[in-house]
This record gives sequence, C-alpha cells and structure tokens, in this order.
Amino acid sequence: MVHKILVPLDGSEMAESALPIAREMAATNQAEIVLFHSDYPEELSTISEIEQAERANAIAYLMATGSRELARGSAVTTAMLDGITAADAILAYSDRNDVDVIVMSTHGRSAAANALLGSTAARVAQESPIQVMLVYPFQPDAAGAPTVARADHRFSPS
Repeated sequence: MVHKILVPLDGSEMAESALPIAREMAATNQAEIVLFHSDYPEELSTISEIEQAERANAIAYLMATGSRELARGSAVTTAMLDGITAADAILAYSDRNDVDVIVMSTHGRSAAANALLGSTAARVAQESPIQVMLVYPFQPDAAGAPTVARADHRFSPS
C-alpha cells in the first residue's frame, strides 16, 4: 500500500509532468503527496543574497504548486532539503521520511548520454531502495493535447 509519494520539483514544466501520475496514484491509494525541492548552494558557509532570493522563490513555488494540488483534492505537504546534490537530497529525504514511492520526471536520455551528462532521475532510480516511477515529459499530439506520460520501472530495484 502506498501512503507517501515524493515528487521532486525544480520549478520546470518538465518536472511538473510527474504530478498527474502522482495525483492519480494518491487518489487510488488515499496517499499523501510530498512536493520536494532541493537547494544546492555553492558555498554552504556563505549564502549570498541571490541564493536567499532563490530559496524564497523555491518556497513560494512549492506553496503555489501545493495550493493548486490541494484545490484538486490531493493531500499535499511540501519539503526542502539544502546543501547536497538533488539526487542525494531526494534519496536522503525519502529514506528519513517513510516515503513509499518516488514519482519524478526525466529527460529520457540514453544510458550513454546519462553517463556523459549525468542524470538525477537515473541516479535516484538506480540507488533508491524504494520504487521509483520515471515519467517522461508530455509530448503534445497533433491537436495540441498532451499525450499520456510513460512510466518506466526498469531501473528500480525490486
């Protein structure tokens, strides 16, 4: 049974493409959605005014996104973790907070491209001890309507 769904967000439409899948899963399981953002300041000892503004923007973004999801009937909380890479933050938060599944978007690059460029989603899927659902960004059809995102479980450990 799924009780808590972690959805990492970075403020992009691509990241938000995971929300409909998470919303459906939450409705089916009466689960909570945790909207998550990580912040990775360059220097942990000195956070500049720009980094403070970025953090304030991230908090505002999570609150606005959370409000939209609440309006759609989802049980939603928000969380942030600072100071480590996005993949490390996602893995640490999910481990410490009884998350049952991570639903996140991915660029959908090949394994070779991920090796060269790195991929937060691929790393989370490979290292997470819990189920990870990778959602590919929505591609509009000829009429401009979004098509259904594909979920990929092949990288998830059993």
